[in-house]
Amino acid sequence: MKSWSGEIWGGLYILLAMFIIGPNDTLVVVLEDDIGVGQFHFLRSLIAVPLILMAAWVMRSDLTIYRPWAMIIRNLCFMTAMLLYFSSLSFLPMAVTGAGIFTCPIFVLIFSRVFFGQHIGWRRISAVVVGSIGVLIILNPNGATFSWMNILPVCGGAFLALSNIMTKRYCDQESPILLSGMGFAFLGIGGAVASLALTVYPIEPSGQMTAFITTGWAPLTWNVLGLVFIQAFFSTIAMWFMTRAYQIGDPTYINVYEYAFLIFAGLAAWVFLEQSLLMRDIYGIIMIVFAGIIATNAGARTDALTEPA
Repeated sequence: MKSWSGEIWGGLYILLAMFIIGPNDTLVVVLEDDIGVGQFHFLRSLIAVPLILMAAWVMRSDLTIYRPWAMIIRNLCFMTAMLLYFSSLSFLPMAVTGAGIFTCPIFVLIFSRVFFGQHIGWRRISAVVVGSIGVLIILNPNGATFSWMNILPVCGGAFLALSNIMTKRYCDQESPILLSGMGFAFLGIGGAVASLALTVYPIEPSGQMTAFITTGWAPLTWNVLGLVFIQAFFSTIAMWFMTRAYQIGDPTYINVYEYAFLIFAGLAAWVFLEQSLLMRDIYGIIMIVFAGIIATNAGARTDALTEPA
């Protein structure tokens, strides 16, 4: 009964986190005309990291880094994934961008096989096939509006998969709140570097490459700072919910609840940004979600079979 309680509460925490993140990410679209993606992440991390450190102090978390090299690689992959995801929000609907980043479980299977020789059964192979078809449906490479920029969130999903693999295989001893804080810190550093580079070597936006992607350091206003603070504050709260969820629940089961993000993000984008989806996009998203659930359940089944008695 205790185990079931952990799964139920873990799922509820994940749902709360996704309920926050979906509407919260609409603020990024609101900010895209006033600030660049690099500057946004730098400012957000300036706010989020101290909040996380305060939470770690209150919770008396262990902030020891056991494998620095693994932490660096893990967070470089995470930083790249998030930069690609947030950049994509400026030219793709939120639900489509979310579907791209949620190809992560599919890439976890592929990379686990390619880099670690892990056996994948027919369930996982079917997940890769179904998810890949879903991605192709959304990207519509033969369509008139197709652009290689549309692949950015899928690339973000690949880097997030590498980050998750590093977390599971080499960062399992690290504190979850430390991992979150380091993720924000790397994002802040990466954002500062990107913002500085684009300030010194400016790039004119063209095609789907929006000003949000190419803008370096822009003048700040109280409105921008206020929106960044709100985004950072609620991102930190959502992070706490997710950290707590994975502390009390089995990740192989509760991470399925993360797909609720696509629902909350789609609804928030429809209400606040007046974004709508084509039926093709909806079909593709459903297939990606289905593939992710297959991959997760197959992983849980494998873990149960290989777990020592």
